This record gives sequence, structure tokens and C-alpha cells, in this order.
Amino acid sequence: MSHQGTVVYVARPEEAGPVLETLADAGLRVKTTSTIAEAIDLCAGARPGLVITEQRLRKGSAFELVEELRADAATISLPVMVLLDGNDLADRLKALEADVDDCLSRPFEPAELTARARTLLRRMTKLVAAGLSVEALVHRKVTYLQKCARSEEHTSE
Repeated sequence: MSHQGTVVYVARPEEAGPVLETLADAGLRVKTTSTIAEAIDLCAGARPGLVITEQRLRKGSAFELVEELRADAATISLPVMVLLDGNDLADRLKALEADVDDCLSRPFEPAELTARARTLLRRMTKLVAAGLSVEALVHRKVTYLQKCARSEEHTSE
């Protein structure tokens, strides 16, 4: 069963409160977890529309979570937003290179978090409504990455 409107929020329990409250106040359905393994299991079973994760997790990092999500055909196209600890350019670039769909640096306004989450959920809902299969989404992503690689090869010559 697919729940495109559900958000999986991955955070250490002692840090989850404000973001969880913001998402709930916005009317979003949120399932929380604190580890990468639990997040992977939850995403495979619940088929959420979005994953929001803190940069630092109890056992690992957001970048490790994204790597695992992108390695599985069932979750490769699942939108992921990373909440970064600060406004460090190196972290933002690392997030984008890790194939994160969006990142938000602390401190941020709750309204911006909500708007970004809704945007990613809307996009995923439209893809599902358009009948795009996981295979079609994977093909699009692979084609895009191949184009990026070719472009990078040409610019480095």
C-alpha cells in the first residue's frame, strides 16, 4: 500500500520534537524513527511520499541513509530532504552529491520546512498519479545521471 502523503522523519528522539511538531501542525502524517535500519524498513513497508532526515543520526548519517535508499529499486526515487546542522557549503555540496532532493540549513523557519516538504510530496504524488512505475522513474534517474557524467567528462577535457 502506498501512502504518498506520509513523511518518514529520521532523527534522534531527543532532537525530534520541534520538527515533528512543525510537520504535525501542518497536517502532515509523520512516522518517526531514529536509525538507518529502521528507516529503511519503514520506507520499504510504508511506502511514504517523503523522507526527512537529520544530518547526524544515532548510528550513522543522513548521507549513509540516502546511499541505502538509492541502492534499492523500491526506494530509489523516494524524495529525501536533509536537515543540515549549519550553513556550511561543504555539507550542502555533500548532500547534493549524495543525491538528496532538498536540504535545509539550520536555523530555518518552520514555514519553509513545511513548504519544501509539501513541494516534494506534491511532486511524488503527481508522479504516482501519472502512472509512472518504479522502473520508469529509475530509467529517468539513470538517464539523468548518465547525462551529468557525460557533461562532467566534457567539461574536464
